[in-house]
Amino acid sequence: MSDERIPPPVPEVGTIMVDRQGRVGEFRAVEYGFWWLRPVSGGVEWTVEPGSAEPASAEQRLRTKVAVVNERTERRGKLG
Repeated sequence: MSDERIPPPVPEVGTIMVDRQGRVGEFRAVEYGFWWLRPVSGGVEWTVEPGSAEPASAEQRLRTKVAVVNERTERRGKLG
């Protein structure tokens, strides 16, 4: 029996993930041995070690989508 760990499955691009710090982001890529996540509403990407983020629950995905829509609505209100 080997002590080597089996790497976790790579999420599909666009999967909403939650890292160990509770940050919610969209999975973007695997590069340099890290998973790259980006805030759903845009912004600076960050890296996590493979397996240190998991797919968001249905509730977390819904909250994230509502927050993005609210943010867009607020931005439009400030422009008008």
